[in-house]
Amino acid sequence: MDKLETRYCRACALKAFADWKGVPPKDVLPLLPRLAGGKCQRCAGTQSIVSGDIAWLDHHGKEGTGTGTGTSYLSLGEPAHANGRGLPYFSEMRCPKCQQRSIVSEMNLADGTTEYKCNCQLCGVLDIASSGGLNVA
Repeated sequence: MDKLETRYCRACALKAFADWKGVPPKDVLPLLPRLAGGKCQRCAGTQSIVSGDIAWLDHHGKEGTGTGTGTSYLSLGEPAHANGRGLPYFSEMRCPKCQQRSIVSEMNLADGTTEYKCNCQLCGVLDIASSGGLNVA
């Protein structure tokens, strides 16, 4: 699967991440508005964040235990590949069930494999193949 760099509204992303209390990969990631013509489609803001700059946060301590629910697992503006966990906003695609615009998340697992998920606002989190045949938006 190919990575797709997308410019999202920074203000809307910050709000969405502050409000999101999900746990990856169980809960659907927020669908962020894109910048079109340099302007947010939702709030008319002009500051952007590039999808590759959105990172998974590692909430596991030395013992490998998580921090539980109610914690943000997303971060803006850090080098997303620095932690090696993958990209929450790796790409976009049309949901294979409903054809709605959806986020594709990439998660690099401890066993060396990579997992891709379709995050659809209507259908939920869906497993997707890691090779061709996807309807990328």
